[in-house]
Amino acid sequence: MKKYNKYSSAFVALIAAGMIFSGSAKAADTEFSGFAAPTFLWSDGSTNNLGFHVRDGALYIMHKQGSAKAMVDLPFSFNSTSAGSFNFAMTQAQAYYHVMYDNGLNWRLGQWDRLNGFETVDLNGIPFTRGGFVRGAFSAVKAGATVGYDGGSYSIDILFNHPNGTTNHQATGAGNYEFGIHSDWLKGQSFELGLGAIAYNSVYTIDAIFGLGLGNLDLDIEGVFQTGGAETGIGILARLMTDFSDDMSGGVRIEYGSNLATAGSAAAANDSQIAVTVGPQFKVTKAMLLKLDYTFDSTTPSGGSAATSHIAGLGATYSF
Repeated sequence: MKKYNKYSSAFVALIAAGMIFSGSAKAADTEFSGFAAPTFLWSDGSTNNLGFHVRDGALYIMHKQGSAKAMVDLPFSFNSTSAGSFNFAMTQAQAYYHVMYDNGLNWRLGQWDRLNGFETVDLNGIPFTRGGFVRGAFSAVKAGATVGYDGGSYSIDILFNHPNGTTNHQATGAGNYEFGIHSDWLKGQSFELGLGAIAYNSVYTIDAIFGLGLGNLDLDIEGVFQTGGAETGIGILARLMTDFSDDMSGGVRIEYGSNLATAGSAAAANDSQIAVTVGPQFKVTKAMLLKLDYTFDSTTPSGGSAATSHIAGLGATYSF
């Protein structure tokens, strides 16, 4: 899990307290939801967080009034193989206001999950037991503001924020502001195109997402390009999903990275990495999704030799 600094913690707490204790936030107008994702992982390599644990989970609190909504996301996780690893509302938390006008203009203020990138921050939006490595090119959460326009079939957002979400990517000192843009065309339809760019400390990360729906098949492809750093980085993700029946689905995710740096990490980027994840999902109930998958990973660290690992995962996501 990625952490942010004490200033961000205070920022989230301040907005959350304002929402929860505001006189307008009556229980009847407030929506509560969330999810939990317990997981078992096995690997013949050195992958972290093996064994039984709650890999991800969150409690969502949302209040709507008129054209505005306020959102608090309190994430939690537990790793049974590491002492003192229980984490509640300390990593990847959200607390923000979002105002949306009838003419499509909108703005956002607070700390919110990243807009750029294909795979979501929370595991309830990913069909496998783990997220891929390409999504690590973007910090998990942002503390700042956005201004945008939503035209229904297309949208665009301009971002000005601190790139929180990792211990080495903190919002302290000069020059730590991040500027970005994110756009979607024909979102929610059988064809989707997304484009975005982030500028941080003279490092530019550009991503493009293409999605296509053909009957029971959904194909999504993401390309990430990094420039301005020590190396030029490239990341590619392709995911194909299909429904076998009303209660069973399955898919494959293929990823490739070359000198792709993890957002905010002080570690050198891997020279190359290839990962393939495949597996089915079973709808146990309307709220519970059971996941079973296998991942092959081949990583060549900077200045090192290639190492392969095999990872098996069994997990469930229960949304409420």
